[in-house]
Amino acid sequence: MRNPKGNIGVGITTYESEEYFKELYNSLPFDHIDECVVVNGGKPYKGDYPKCDWIQHKENHYPSVCRNDALRYLQGRDIEHFFIIEDDMIIKDEFTLNKYIEHSIESGLEYLCFVSTGDGSGTVGRRTPRLTVECKSGRKMDFYRNMCNEFTYRSKTMLDKCGLYDESFRHMFDVDSVYRMAQTMLTSPFWWFPDIHNSDDYVMNNPNATSRLQAGGRRDEELPQEFQMFQATHGVHVPNILNLKEEYVIEHLRLLAR
Repeated sequence: MRNPKGNIGVGITTYESEEYFKELYNSLPFDHIDECVVVNGGKPYKGDYPKCDWIQHKENHYPSVCRNDALRYLQGRDIEHFFIIEDDMIIKDEFTLNKYIEHSIESGLEYLCFVSTGDGSGTVGRRTPRLTVECKSGRKMDFYRNMCNEFTYRSKTMLDKCGLYDESFRHMFDVDSVYRMAQTMLTSPFWWFPDIHNSDDYVMNNPNATSRLQAGGRRDEELPQEFQMFQATHGVHVPNILNLKEEYVIEHLRLLAR
């Protein structure tokens, strides 16, 4: 069994949003964090954030590059538990990171994500998972049809086996990464994205933040090419990825939790 007391590393990606980042920074449970690194893809911030190490990009890069810079930094510092957090999140409970680690170890799922605003996830406090499974201790895991990757956890084992984000993807880097992680069988199957039960009690989207993802325009123009890249890489078009039946997923989770 993995060590629940292994070193905890947090990587934060931020871009032109110091006001949001400051709120996240002030919410972080630093007493439970061994290493924290911030990757800033925009202009340098004016504030002082002494509890974090800092990677300042000189030019803007894809989100996959920023996340990889954070992960590489943490890999060099004997980290066992890796969290990647976007700057417009807020940690609500000082034991949030520990809760995700405990649920991961008990369930055997070595990748978890806060479901947040995933399509069909339901509203805050009224989530609509497609499946809830109870672990031996009584802890529960929820599984959703769609994912978010604003707050994610992965173990060292998962990172070592699956690797970093594919930096050739500008928009679908998370889809590619989670698909590859699902192929390791160390987490739940694709289309069954795992989060801890009642995760709204532990982490939240900053209610003052506005999305920097612009609908239409360049993104819509580039997405078809990225879908083609995904299909060329994995031999399957994303909508055609097999959506396994619930009974298979439950059996897979039972085997993982042994």
